[in-house]
Amino acid sequence: MFILRLPSAIVLTLLILSGIYVQGLTGKIIFTVTAMIFAFFAVLEFLDVISKSGRRSYIFFTSLFSALTVLLLVIMNSRVPSLLVFEIKIMIVFAILCWISLLFSRNREDTLDKALNSTSAFFLITLPLSFMVIIYLIDDGAKDPAGRKLLLYLLAVTKSGDIGAYLVGVTSSKLMPKGNHKIVPSISPKKSWEGTIGGLVFSIAVAIYLAKILPAPYKAGISTAVIIGTVLFICGFIGDLAESSLKRIAGVKDSGVVIPGIGGMLDLVDSLILNAPIYYIFLLSMMK
Repeated sequence: MFILRLPSAIVLTLLILSGIYVQGLTGKIIFTVTAMIFAFFAVLEFLDVISKSGRRSYIFFTSLFSALTVLLLVIMNSRVPSLLVFEIKIMIVFAILCWISLLFSRNREDTLDKALNSTSAFFLITLPLSFMVIIYLIDDGAKDPAGRKLLLYLLAVTKSGDIGAYLVGVTSSKLMPKGNHKIVPSISPKKSWEGTIGGLVFSIAVAIYLAKILPAPYKAGISTAVIIGTVLFICGFIGDLAESSLKRIAGVKDSGVVIPGIGGMLDLVDSLILNAPIYYIFLLSMMK
């Protein structure tokens, strides 16, 4: 598994860093295309997983609309006063389209189920993950856009927690005579207290170390970085557990197979579903 996971992680890291560090329109195009792919497959996999537990939805339409939402946010960034308000309008339009489908359906019960589940997917997956696009576009057009560094910080702190939890969890499981101590084996059999503590330490350490890259007015001292690292790890952990619970209900191991060694796209971004909007709220508070 690790042999497959490492090259996948390297490719994804290079792709994301290209979108962040490549200057001008080229970097924005790389980021936009990458984010659209992430949005499409994350929603597709979410709806595919719930379909295995009998929930019906407009899988392809919702996934495509989610990818188009990313594109619209990038295109409309300089044309609307608030991307967040604009995104809420997009969500309302999507909900209206789903409800309109009831007017043209012969099987109203089936269509209602599809409309509710599709709207839920857009609200639970697309909306929170779109905050990463909004963060990326902060100060867009400036010589040194703040948003790109802010997004890098979010991704680094969140994913370092995931990596730390995995490494410490695997190591402690092998070194301890009776294995490590599981947290919620009924939901996620591999998650342990040792791995969780290790992930928290990794997350805080990276939050403190990378605080120096944060541009004004988002500069963070050590105490603020510790708070950010702690909150992002806890919320990321909750997002991970929520997805694990969803997969348990559906009876699947991974949300998909699109990323060799890692699983599905939803497996990759589950820890960011809560973290992206919460981190955005942090940024708003730091501007005051």
